[in-house]
Amino acid sequence: MIRALVLVPTAFAVSAFAADGDEADSGNPAADDVGSSQVEEVIVTAPRPAPGKVLPLEYMEQTYVARGKGSCLYRRGDLEGAFPYLLAAAKRGFKFAQARVGFLYQQGIGVAQDPYAAVGWFAVAAEGRTHPEIRDYFKEFWRRIPEKYLPQFEAVAEEYRTRYGAKANRVACDMDRAMGSYMVRLTCRFMDAAVYNDYSELIELERRIAEGEPPNKSQFLPGSMEPLRANTGAC
Repeated sequence: MIRALVLVPTAFAVSAFAADGDEADSGNPAADDVGSSQVEEVIVTAPRPAPGKVLPLEYMEQTYVARGKGSCLYRRGDLEGAFPYLLAAAKRGFKFAQARVGFLYQQGIGVAQDPYAAVGWFAVAAEGRTHPEIRDYFKEFWRRIPEKYLPQFEAVAEEYRTRYGAKANRVACDMDRAMGSYMVRLTCRFMDAAVYNDYSELIELERRIAEGEPPNKSQFLPGSMEPLRANTGAC
């Protein structure tokens, strides 16, 4: 009964989590690590830093690339192919990736169906500053859980929030509206990206403007992370 908990039509959830700003039923909050760690190591090879330490540039770059490829494959409808990339980004605090991974665990697409993992990922994706569709989806999902199972799922949700929350992974998320639109947009990014910015490009850009010279196109996005983030959506 638990395994079939709160299944929804695939097309609905894919549509709900389609836009970015951007295992076995064991009852174990860490079940998503089982059987998926090897493929994740291939996608993100940089070591996880110690808690509270500045994230290595390679670690952030690989995570952005994984998130971009996973999002692209997901929007194309290749949900199975998207799963390992989304999982890598989800474990590093990115909320749309977390919501999508939760849905794939819920439906058993690209991974064995696991309602505990689904609840955990939905819970952390809905925590704090997040997209209204993600929060509403989690509330509806939670509302349908039978009362006798709530203590188990509450423990799972709390474990995922602790391990994969944005704050624990040094990720900041913001909500805004696209210019000329009423649609809200969620954008998540690593807080440590600014540490690696190459401000020499910005200084050179300011010099060119002051002297009336045309700026180089590469200087419109100063810093090492912004050009990377602008090109991570290709499959």
